Amino acid sequence: MIMHVHRVAARRTLLLLALLAPAAPGWAAADTPLLLAHGQWSFAGGEVQLQWNQDLAERLGLRLDMPGVHAPHAATVASPALGVSGAHALTVDARHGAIQRYQGGALHLAAAGQLRLPDGAPIALEQLRLAALPDRNDTLGVLDASGAVLFELDAMMTTLDATRQRLSVVSSDLRISAALAARIGRPEVAGWVIASLGLETQAARPGARVSVAAPVRHWDGEPAPDGDVYRTDLMMLENKVQFTRCNGCSGNAGNGEMVITPDAELKNNLNAGELLPTIPGDPLGTSSARWAASIPWRRMFSDDGGPYQNDQHPYLVWSMYRINAEGGLQQIGASWAKHAFFAINSNCLYPDEPAGFAVGPGCEDLYSAGTNDALWIMSPRNEILAHSGQWGRCGSVFDPDCTGRPTYPREDDQYQGRLRVNEQQVSPTTHRGARWLFETWYVARDDINPLNSMATQRVRPRWSNNLWTFRSSGYALGPAIDRWVTPGSEHPTERNTRVHTGSGTAILAMKARQLPNGLWRYDYALMNIDAGTARLGGSGSNLRLHDHVGLRALSMEVAGTVDPGGVGFHDVDAQPDNDWTVSTAPGRLSWTARDDDAHGLGWGTLYAFSLHSPHGPGTGTVRVQGGGEQPQAVITLVPGGTPVR
Repeated sequence: MIMHVHRVAARRTLLLLALLAPAAPGWAAADTPLLLAHGQWSFAGGEVQLQWNQDLAERLGLRLDMPGVHAPHAATVASPALGVSGAHALTVDARHGAIQRYQGGALHLAAAGQLRLPDGAPIALEQLRLAALPDRNDTLGVLDASGAVLFELDAMMTTLDATRQRLSVVSSDLRISAALAARIGRPEVAGWVIASLGLETQAARPGARVSVAAPVRHWDGEPAPDGDVYRTDLMMLENKVQFTRCNGCSGNAGNGEMVITPDAELKNNLNAGELLPTIPGDPLGTSSARWAASIPWRRMFSDDGGPYQNDQHPYLVWSMYRINAEGGLQQIGASWAKHAFFAINSNCLYPDEPAGFAVGPGCEDLYSAGTNDALWIMSPRNEILAHSGQWGRCGSVFDPDCTGRPTYPREDDQYQGRLRVNEQQVSPTTHRGARWLFETWYVARDDINPLNSMATQRVRPRWSNNLWTFRSSGYALGPAIDRWVTPGSEHPTERNTRVHTGSGTAILAMKARQLPNGLWRYDYALMNIDAGTARLGGSGSNLRLHDHVGLRALSMEVAGTVDPGGVGFHDVDAQPDNDWTVSTAPGRLSWTARDDDAHGLGWGTLYAFSLHSPHGPGTGTVRVQGGGEQPQAVITLVPGGTPVR
């Protein structure tokens, strides 16, 4: 119990550094000059803290031995503060407050303990140092006494505070190096995140400080040159998939529950007066907005500011799907919403775009597997009104009593809120002939095209050496349902149709195929993109969502009477007690949310429906019912409908 409390408290310390730290200079008002570090600065001393993925480490035969770290049966443990020697310094080259390169030197750990390898060989922590990688100087690695790279730091959320003369790595991922992966005989885990790392260090030799004008922000809806307006169009640049941990995993025939976590890299629209591809080669990669707006990236519970005068920020969600051999699409896992809190701002359209709490035009940002595995910045999706991008902070898990202050700590079993799937759901031997898809999505307020802030790729699950791996291919913008059936398809046995409700958008797709016994199998998938209604209370940062309801019913025209025994339904959790109920009548088949299901089909979620019929597909009507709205009529293919010409 003592270890569990310590683990939760340490996790809180690391993440509150990001959530509650003063705003970075990048958020200053346009008329407020910025005092920024410039030139060469050297740093020494301070402390490092690790959030160590013990479950994954033990599967790889790695062990971090130090007082208070190893807790039996704990999936993740946090280290105490690890001292950094003041006798050695790390030199950085800064430009207008941003680190351009790590010039030389190192930060040496001054902490008792050992990292043990699978063969039992110990590496003393005092022998480890943070230094630039041998072949590049734009990031740091963890090197041993011989200079071999054990880990590489990635997704470094770094602030260089010229006033307090402090360098802070708010959060970073510790990735297993190729050399260490080979050394432990597991080359397939090179690049995997094994821990999160935070760093605080003070200037040993301060460099120059320059005063520059703060960047001018143009928010969504503001006038642009040529009579146009600036618009928000955020795009998903890349996503990757990593096995993070598992309770009881044993392989293809197992019944363990695993956590899968993404790296998700985004890019803001780069247009500045002409239409250029932000993500070349993808049909959704060119924005229709000629002028890219900056996007607020405020951390939760920060002071009001920016265009909305509240702590507005985007939200990241991720999901996993399976296309079964018989043809149907099912969602088999979905995460909570991760609240974005800091923008790295790399590869921007304009030079010297500072990191902080807004993403500038063309800028890229990465939230990786470490930060996406943090319950402290996650909340249920139904706390967010997706089509408007608004978060109901009052009454949320962070502020249940609407005090305006975050409620910590929250108990974390390392599974709550994450994307969890049972081994049986991804087993290639259990689901022979199946294919799997992984989807990530950034929900941003006023985004003119949510579908290009989504991206999907194929993944191939494989069990080997006590680990599940997911080989990825076929990355493309757009939701998984569009990879199942192409939008606008006029194939005689499939359709993909947009459903525009009064409160957002959904997608209804279907496939039909004739079975050997002469019957037709129909598979429908209803994806709620961002449809939902809610009574709103409060305003600004104190917004509250009451009675948040998604989609609650689907009904269709069918020829004759359908046998209920051939009707199927699949939701995300695959638990029968909350399945939609089926009703049949001559000429109609309906699925309806249960009375005790307060939310129905929420945003970012897909339900699957199926039936068998002796009648082939023809044009007919399916009706989709939202909360408190009139049903939306959708023309698609139904059993025995009007013949397709």
